Amino acid sequence: MKTAAFYSYKGGVGRSLFIANLSLFLARFAAKKVLTIDLDLEAPGLHYKYEETGVAVPPIEAGIVDTLHEYLYADVPPETLPILDLWHGPEGGSVHFLPAGAAPRAVYWDKLAKMDFYELIRGQEKLGSLLFHEVLEHIREQLQPDIVLIDARSGVTELGGVATQIWAQQVFCMALDQEEQLEGTRAVMRGIGRRWRKEGEGLIEVVPVLSRMHTVYGSPEEAVVRERVRRYLNEMGPSVEETLGIASGEEIVVLHDDDDVYPTGRALMGGALRGEQGASRLLADYFEAGMRLVEPAEQADVAARILAVGKAGQEPLNAR
Repeated sequence: MKTAAFYSYKGGVGRSLFIANLSLFLARFAAKKVLTIDLDLEAPGLHYKYEETGVAVPPIEAGIVDTLHEYLYADVPPETLPILDLWHGPEGGSVHFLPAGAAPRAVYWDKLAKMDFYELIRGQEKLGSLLFHEVLEHIREQLQPDIVLIDARSGVTELGGVATQIWAQQVFCMALDQEEQLEGTRAVMRGIGRRWRKEGEGLIEVVPVLSRMHTVYGSPEEAVVRERVRRYLNEMGPSVEETLGIASGEEIVVLHDDDDVYPTGRALMGGALRGEQGASRLLADYFEAGMRLVEPAEQADVAARILAVGKAGQEPLNAR
């Protein structure tokens, strides 16, 4: 089971939009069973991105907040997790969703307020690490997903640390090309990059992502931006190259701006599966980023499926 967290030091970078699209990409073109988790508990919104891309989300009655509450305050751990089935592809891939919970209902906020994540993670007993490892193992046993994508909370928080340092094997650190975003992102990336994966298979892999870029793909201007950002991330301490193995600007993922998508929040991958989308650089960026979650030996098959869907021109989103 591969786990990847998506983190941003500040908001407004298109994190949830990215996750929703990547999950559909991996389910359809890599034929993976994908679970997404909304761990942005104070402002959950991943379900809205699925709705906007054409994927129907069943009514949310419970979520990860309810699960954590049961683990902490019930006499016995919960038997099942409130995971929702969202989409099934024609080649066995599927998307499943563990929401934050039934926000904005009062009962959701009451349960969330009762839990002191600072004490759980940083307190003397440090029960939080054991708790979140137990939840992840419960996910493995109940669903057996191939890939888990985690929407982490912005800023430096205990839950952000859970997503990026307890659960994740790989972390996509997203930022705009602005110093106020890059400075904090640089510090967080270094902290994550020194942590060992929970399964003891080397250090956590950190991938920097520049979002909402206005440059032209492949242009000299974009190459300059990539190099400038790489140099910035290497300043003020151990270099990114030393800590994370990022030796060139090409290692940075770039998500280009889309004047139609970002203001409305409309996602892209669902339309692509239905044959409704025209050319979009952002959609191509999602495809390229998705390949980073696919094993090298599988990438040729994924590329062939992308080509086949493009030639077919149309495919029902709810294919089963």
